Amino acid sequence: MPGDPQQIQQVLLNLLKNALDAHRAAGRADAPITIHIECQGDRLAIAVQDQGAPLSDAERARLFEPFYTTRPDGLGLGLAICRGIAETHGGALQARPAGAAGEPGMVFELLLPLALPAVSALPALQETTP
Repeated sequence: MPGDPQQIQQVLLNLLKNALDAHRAAGRADAPITIHIECQGDRLAIAVQDQGAPLSDAERARLFEPFYTTRPDGLGLGLAICRGIAETHGGALQARPAGAAGEPGMVFELLLPLALPAVSALPALQETTP
């Protein structure tokens, strides 16, 4: 089976949950979250855009580091795991500001090849037996 649909679904759910959390933290719980899907040559791009508080350059530089979080109740694992899933599938996960500096919002874009490689599990998530 090409790719692992449950892993891709988990990435998308995490991005949507993060967008909702960003809206709540910024006092914009009713603001829309934009999802944009398009084919870009031989890959699929799925972008999730929130309208949360702007992030500094330093925060954006660390977003995908394990155990780094911008939320007081976050573990800092979600985006690191999501990027690993994207890369295991031959893709990428990127983040960029939604607008000009200081404007609210971030865009998280999942890029996947249209022909996904076979994936059984992420190496870091596989169980090991003694």
